[in-house]
Amino acid sequence: MDTIVSIRMPRTLFEKLNSLSKDEHFLDISECIRSITRKRCLELTAPYAYELQQLRSELSNAMSHKEETQKKDQLVKDLRKILGELEGGKP
Repeated sequence: MDTIVSIRMPRTLFEKLNSLSKDEHFLDISECIRSITRKRCLELTAPYAYELQQLRSELSNAMSHKEETQKKDQLVKDLRKILGELEGGKP
């Protein structure tokens, strides 16, 4: 069952939520509010599940960052190799 809820909020909070919804690629502010509410509800009702979810997210971000750094390093190495070959065999 869906329920419609209407809330009043200060303009600064609205502007912050609007900015956050754009940064996080939400469709609109209501989707952003639902996400925040869902996350907070999980945090309060199942603290271990919430902490596990946070750790998984941090681990995933760290692994992505490491892979991205490795790919960039490999790209630089390959470009230097190509440049050396173009300059007449100078590594």
